[in-house]
Amino acid sequence: MLKMRDPGRHLSENEIASFEARLGRLLPMDYRQFIATNNGGISDDYRIMYFNRFYEQMQTLIVFEWLPLLAEDSHTSERLTIEVARKNLDRLCPESMIPIALSISTEPVLIALNNDNRGFIYFLDTGVPDQRSISLVSKSFSEFINSLQPYA
Repeated sequence: MLKMRDPGRHLSENEIASFEARLGRLLPMDYRQFIATNNGGISDDYRIMYFNRFYEQMQTLIVFEWLPLLAEDSHTSERLTIEVARKNLDRLCPESMIPIALSISTEPVLIALNNDNRGFIYFLDTGVPDQRSISLVSKSFSEFINSLQPYA
């Protein structure tokens, strides 16, 4: 079970729907439920193994910060939001994906919102100069959350 420290306030259905309208895409239901109750936050360090396409080997991804949808309260006002992180990533983040978390090295974890791979979780290695910078981590947000292990 993922333990979240310092989560943001719970989000209303209207707040999430407003975000989806600005984005022009619907969030996957499992992620939508997560963000409604955990509007960002710092987690204990959790890890997951994934195949890095650029290095062509298994690597460990350590997730440590979850990006909030909204940063309106004292808990999240200093944090990077999903929309700001997406804008900061500029051309590195495909239009069909949004950043949802940061690794311990502050590189983004993305969720896909297009029909072909909707809900798939990816890791974006911002130090890699080509399309191999994005590696598949999980085929759903639920699978991703359930596969995270405490980093010891």
